[in-house]
Amino acid sequence: MNLAERENERWGRLDETLAELSERLGLLEDLGRRGRAAFDDTDTLISLAAHSLLIQIGEAVKDLPEEFRSDHPQVNWKPLIATRDRAAHVYNLIDWDVIFTTIERDIPEDSAGMRAIVAERNASQAAGAPDA
Repeated sequence: MNLAERENERWGRLDETLAELSERLGLLEDLGRRGRAAFDDTDTLISLAAHSLLIQIGEAVKDLPEEFRSDHPQVNWKPLIATRDRAAHVYNLIDWDVIFTTIERDIPEDSAGMRAIVAERNASQAAGAPDA
């Protein structure tokens, strides 16, 4: 598959990827709202679930066409990718303080931005406009 075909595939699954991202960001936001004590509790899997969601979110962001990301600055795309890369490849050096701070400070803004993008696309599609 050449580069143009791969990019066309990405555009073809754009709404599916956005829906997935919106769901995962919302789940991560919910985990953050449980608070630091729940995140640090060794009897729960909240921190590991959050770690997994960060990886899934970063992978989905990587699947979005670069042009789409550039046209939608409401979400901090590059930090989401960078967080995924660190979380996925630095297994024994995970800084859980940084993970929780990211979830608490940055994810709500990205989640709101994603909801706005999805709402904008849904409104455009309902009005019969071409893809946003």
